[in-house]
Amino acid sequence: MPVRQRKPNDIAQQVVPLLLLGIGLVTTNNSVTFIDDEALILGAAANPLRKTATLFLSGASQHPPLYDIVLHFWLRWIGGNFDYLRIPSVLFFIAGLFLLGRAGRHLMGSSGGTAIIWAGALWPFGFHFGRLATWYSFSFFLVAGLILAYLKYLDNQTIGHWAVLFLFCASLIWTNYFGWAILGCLAIDQVICSRAKEPVATPKTLLGTAALLCLSFLPLVSALRGTISHWTDLHQRAITIVANLAFSAFSLFVGESVAPWYWWLSVPAGIAVLLCIGLAAWWAPRLARRYLIYGASLMVVMALLGILNTKRLLMISPLILLPVGVAIESAKPRWATLGLAVALLAIGATGWYGIYSRRYYSATRFTEPWQEVARDAAAKIRDGATVIADHPSFLFYLTYFLRVPQQNGPWKFEGLVTDGVDSPQVYSPAGWISAGHPTSGKMVVIRGGASMGENPPIVDVARELDQSCGSISSRLRMRDEGYKWKQRFYPQWHGPQWRIEIREYDCDSSSSKQIYRIPPH
Repeated sequence: MPVRQRKPNDIAQQVVPLLLLGIGLVTTNNSVTFIDDEALILGAAANPLRKTATLFLSGASQHPPLYDIVLHFWLRWIGGNFDYLRIPSVLFFIAGLFLLGRAGRHLMGSSGGTAIIWAGALWPFGFHFGRLATWYSFSFFLVAGLILAYLKYLDNQTIGHWAVLFLFCASLIWTNYFGWAILGCLAIDQVICSRAKEPVATPKTLLGTAALLCLSFLPLVSALRGTISHWTDLHQRAITIVANLAFSAFSLFVGESVAPWYWWLSVPAGIAVLLCIGLAAWWAPRLARRYLIYGASLMVVMALLGILNTKRLLMISPLILLPVGVAIESAKPRWATLGLAVALLAIGATGWYGIYSRRYYSATRFTEPWQEVARDAAAKIRDGATVIADHPSFLFYLTYFLRVPQQNGPWKFEGLVTDGVDSPQVYSPAGWISAGHPTSGKMVVIRGGASMGENPPIVDVARELDQSCGSISSRLRMRDEGYKWKQRFYPQWHGPQWRIEIREYDCDSSSSKQIYRIPPH
């Protein structure tokens, strides 16, 4: 296919939105809390590579180690500088959008791809998840690159194009186990292409590529078995599956900044999402429409396996974003163009209004004040208090405030306090129990929303200190407004109604033991 010589305006149309997106993500990083997944992955990536490999090969992690290895070398390079922790994720997200735009250009011709980039740059879901220092953006980049490499290889089946395609395939399955399902979609696409008399790879190439991928994955087979048995849930209620699928589809377009239980916002946005999907499915070219079907099918499979949640959506989102962007630029009647524009405008306006107001989030993790709580706790520790906590985000911020462990020369991040890094005045619940339940002076127990299960260790710690220490105060922060809805549709969910609880004890006091509830600010 002849390729038109690019004009400066074509290049600007692709670079400008990506540049604006990068500036926006970097400058707003401090307004988005480091969530628990980020804290855990950063803590693990700070470990020596041998320890990281042992952790993943044992099946103790939900995902393979490729991104953690990349992050390990990034942390070593920047010395754990707080301001640079999310930079790789931002770059991977931007690069993924660029590659996805190139894939759209491959489908539409030299004039396509710009709508995909602008849609990704203005995407409320991407504003939150595209910056997080986890494997999310890296997997987005790999899937976008995989789609482009796949299209290019079918167009020109050279050894160079095959090598690039294989590299993306291998990297994807070494980043997330569900990457095999995405590769399965491409295998199904080959069958469809063969029946439609479209270009396909030779059987020899397909079998050889599959064999090489299986060989490359052998070190992770045992870890995959452990992950499947530990993280999947095949015994869900039908209403839970349907509710989770609907919530995830809504969040993929609108983001987590607006929860479905705020009806006056979610109902119009939900209708707009359905309209957008319907118009994209109808007016997108046949090949792009297939990708939309693959993306929807993967969401259904994840819902049935019990692994569908918003943190896994960014990985499969290129399969949704590509056909939507292509549908924007495809030829269609004026009413369809207007309808798609109105639907996208309603989706974007709802999501961005939720981000601006910070009042309607379905999950409060992006706005939880862990940095403030950790700053106050660090001040108490310097005054002699002992802190017991279980939430990774709190421990992450506390590590930076305390600058532990003590080092000669400039301080470097070496892991989370209580998890690889020791501080004599900071305990995990299990660490405090194993240390012999030491109580002296002022004790502070900080419980976060990640305390899942009916009776996590932090509850046992609080109950024991309630009985043994006096002058108790308790402060509750960040009420989960969707608590009753989560209890109704996800009965296996045991998160607390208040996302943060701070209990303070004076274990040297002889006053009567009481609990004073302090209203949240």
